[in-house]
Amino acid sequence: MQHNYKIIPTPIFKNKLLNKKSINIQIAELIENIMNEESRQGWDFVDIKTIMVPVKKSFFNSSSEKKVSILLFKRRTTENSSFESTSPKNENYPSLGPATKD
Repeated sequence: MQHNYKIIPTPIFKNKLLNKKSINIQIAELIENIMNEESRQGWDFVDIKTIMVPVKKSFFNSSSEKKVSILLFKRRTTENSSFESTSPKNENYPSLGPATKD
């Protein structure tokens, strides 16, 4: 049995001053929405992991690392299916592309 895996970075949280919900509730709702959407598309949740991503060295800054949290999903492949694009349809997800120091 083979599986396809999908990795999605957790959304970047932007705190709004006038929002009445706590930060923890807002983060939980963001992750819940992602997990529900991926489940509707046939993906099974596996785990949430935190990884260290190297940040490029610039002229004024030395190289460093940045923590990134990711959501892991998998689904069983069928013998007749070819590899499908697993890029998210919602472009609001942050990119894991070259990290920059914030």
